[in-house]
Amino acid sequence: AAEGSAEAADAIARELRETKSQSVRRAALMTLGRGAKERSLPELRAALGDGAALVRAAAAAGLGYAGEGALPDLARALEDADPRVRAAAVEALAEIGGQAAWEQIAVRAARDLDCGVRWSVADRLAAKKPPDWKESLAALFADSQDPASWDVRVTILNALREDAAAVLPLAERALADGAFSVRRLAREIAGGGAAPAGERSPAPRLPYPLLRREEFYGGAPPHLFLETDAGRVVIELYLDEAPHHVSSIVALARQGFYDGLTFHRVVPSFVAQGGDPRADGNGDAGYFLPDEINRIPYLRGTVGMPKSTKDDGGCQIFVAHLPLPRLDGRYTVFGRVVLGMDAIDRMEVGSVIRRAWVDEFAYRPAAQLAR
Repeated sequence: AAEGSAEAADAIARELRETKSQSVRRAALMTLGRGAKERSLPELRAALGDGAALVRAAAAAGLGYAGEGALPDLARALEDADPRVRAAAVEALAEIGGQAAWEQIAVRAARDLDCGVRWSVADRLAAKKPPDWKESLAALFADSQDPASWDVRVTILNALREDAAAVLPLAERALADGAFSVRRLAREIAGGGAAPAGERSPAPRLPYPLLRREEFYGGAPPHLFLETDAGRVVIELYLDEAPHHVSSIVALARQGFYDGLTFHRVVPSFVAQGGDPRADGNGDAGYFLPDEINRIPYLRGTVGMPKSTKDDGGCQIFVAHLPLPRLDGRYTVFGRVVLGMDAIDRMEVGSVIRRAWVDEFAYRPAAQLAR
């Protein structure tokens, strides 16, 4: 289908109808969109009614390659109940381009309350630069002042920072922003200079003291257990190297925070990422973690903390499939998988964390952890 072959497109369309795997269906829809273009409209249009939100999002993304004939279908996707589908529709419309597509995006941006959708609008405006894109970003900035949309504001400030006339009014307003990442960027743009060396975001207000190694039997490290639909994963947590991250993860696991959440991002030969209550990469637990960058390298099985800028890690985790030296010193390492990398390798987008818990006070050798 990628080469425009009718036979290949027909074969992929058959697979789409017959398979039950969400991952295969999503890949089929994206491939049909890229290769078959207008010819794939019936399959993509039908998939917009699928019961799985990730499949609907893939259908919307595929429609971005189908040309202006897909505009009515994308207008339907913009009204989807799931923000991941609406965000995919925004990105697809930006790929199609043209006045009608950007008008649809503008209407959605004006009324969508979801921070992930607004971020997609800001990102596409900055990348595609349609007519009046700077004015559109300024209007979106004004409408994105809720706490959850802090990354939208960061994205807009960065997109406009080379145009002083456009960005300075926004930066001056953002000097008093409730999000530290936004305030720091605004100060740089408004002429206050970079943050002084050593300045950090405020430490999270944890509902407990930071954990200490003495709290664990024999001073052994705590272990986080993830019972997933791909198998059990056991993570040794590095309390000494990343006390804020480990203390937060332990507290959230104790509260049942991770139970039922998913791995929303799986990139083979890169990472499996999950633990987001929004399931789209934009979620957090209501507070940010200060960076705890250490000298531990990213190897196969290393567990790190995703973030957007400095000191804004949250509740998500990612596990490296392979050594990733380009991540060393950039993202906090707070653990390693000691059992269950085969489960990590089997994960697909949407794999569920059925239950998470911490082996807190009864340390056992690694060989016994899976029992």
